[in-house]
Amino acid sequence: MDVIFTYTLLNFVPPDAVAPFNMIEIDTAKSARVESYSLLLEFQEATALSQQLSVLNVADSKNSLGWLEVVGEVENRGTATSAYTQVTGTSYDVDGRVIYVQFTYADPSEIPPVAKHPFKITVASEERSSKIAQYAIAAESENSGYTSVPETPWPTVLTAAALTLAAIVLRRKRSLSILRTAS
Repeated sequence: MDVIFTYTLLNFVPPDAVAPFNMIEIDTAKSARVESYSLLLEFQEATALSQQLSVLNVADSKNSLGWLEVVGEVENRGTATSAYTQVTGTSYDVDGRVIYVQFTYADPSEIPPVAKHPFKITVASEERSSKIAQYAIAAESENSGYTSVPETPWPTVLTAAALTLAAIVLRRKRSLSILRTAS
């Protein structure tokens, strides 16, 4: 019916890490006919990045509109300036499903060595904010190659990816089976 592509919100995904993405079918007629989908992951291996950024002092609260606001600081522990420092948030419901992803930049986005700059991520929906049980925050710098996501061995990543894909396939097959049984 359609092919859509997107990129992860993180440019570099270390082994055993996850990266959120948004994929939207903008054709409402096609979207209404979707019964199942499949995902294909393409990637290029790259040299490991230095874990030179740290996300610190994270706190959250709801504003007067009922929107969740997550604030914190990004610290540059490296020796080079972290430019265009992006902070990505992934929000999960009580079942561990991703329900919201967003990114912002540290303010200001250029962080000199040994400095900290603040960030704020806002979930601009009271309904969605009320469903958030937990969230994860990651930071990376486009031009310095720094990340806040720790590195771990490849076998763990491959196992996690295989288990995730298997769970998606089984869930889709089970949903289709239930729908067919109900008809």
